[in-house]
Amino acid sequence: MNICSACLVKDCNKRIDEVHVCLDFKPEDKTYYKHGYKNILERDRWIKLSFAPKRDIITKHFHIYKTGWLVIFAGYAWDGCSGPTWDDDTNFTAGLVHDVLCQAGRMGLLVDSGIDRPMINKEFHIILLSRGMNRIRAWYYWKGSGISKKASEPGYDPYPVRVAP
Repeated sequence: MNICSACLVKDCNKRIDEVHVCLDFKPEDKTYYKHGYKNILERDRWIKLSFAPKRDIITKHFHIYKTGWLVIFAGYAWDGCSGPTWDDDTNFTAGLVHDVLCQAGRMGLLVDSGIDRPMINKEFHIILLSRGMNRIRAWYYWKGSGISKKASEPGYDPYPVRVAP
């Protein structure tokens, strides 16, 4: 059984270079999406972490290099800091990095990497302070970042795929 790369129909008898639409092809009449992200990165962002994984971690949205460099690619969507918080210039980068690292954990990419949740939360705190956040507010955000233990557990998805007609 072969799947035609031109029309995606199993056992289509048309040549691959022949433009056609199979009569059996029925596109799914649904829209799949995720809801909840409020920020979209407009340019690639390079950030030097205070730690490094044991091996390079490569995805289509971000790379975490064993040199300690994190690169997040333009188009990455994230929800920012959670809790009773407010967004400003002192927490955008920290929230971005924290969300990327937690996502890597949910994807199972941090297993055996040497990176764990306390390290992720500490990095969040370091970035908050380095961006000028008041120490008391940074402590409050840092303590809040440890509340949801499952945020970096493999398989957890805070924004499951939704389906609309």
